[in-house]
Amino acid sequence: MWRGIAMKNKRGDLAVTLLVFLVVMLCAVSLYAFASTNSVSEKKIASVVFSEGAYLEADYYEFGMSSVVEEIYLETYMTFLESETNYINCDSKYDDVCYFDSLKSNLDSIFRDLFLEKFSGKHDGVVNANLNADLFSVVFSDMEFTSNVSGYFVNYSSDISYEFNFVDQGLIGFRRLDEVRVMCGFFPEVAEVKNCFNEEFKNFDVSVSEVDKYFNVVLRKDEIEFNFLIG
Repeated sequence: MWRGIAMKNKRGDLAVTLLVFLVVMLCAVSLYAFASTNSVSEKKIASVVFSEGAYLEADYYEFGMSSVVEEIYLETYMTFLESETNYINCDSKYDDVCYFDSLKSNLDSIFRDLFLEKFSGKHDGVVNANLNADLFSVVFSDMEFTSNVSGYFVNYSSDISYEFNFVDQGLIGFRRLDEVRVMCGFFPEVAEVKNCFNEEFKNFDVSVSEVDKYFNVVLRKDEIEFNFLIG
């Protein structure tokens, strides 16, 4: 009888020992998993934090160059207006003023090339520029920015883009000018032609005079001037 009881106690001790062992192993595995997960999370957080350095560098460069790009864009526009032959097919003149029959077919490329010429040396890298329907865009292609802090090296590559609309700048776009020129050209009287241009370009001073069989239209705002014949 006592021998049976002793055997029963040994089996109980073994079960308890196994249970304790399993609990200890489960705790150890849980702690290891938590530590590993925590380490991975810390690395991910650190990677994100140090990546911000590269992103901030890109934002800083984009912001710093925006004023330079806009300045050259406006300078290009002003240079472009120095001669009507830059944007008008000037097949005929009267009193040295071009008759506005149509826009130059290669106007966009002339404007782009003039901008790139003026922008030369302002940026180290590939610069693409394009004028399309009075929207001018500039792209710095494949820009690379890096961050290397506490052993975390991050390389960030991206294009930087700028867009300028003539209207948003308070300017007259060449396509828009051509549209209004056609529309106002249907009116037979000086006053009607002037009123037509005034309605479309409210922030410009408009003068219209008769020159032989033509209307001489002059649009002025500060240093900006358009001077051409229609009719």
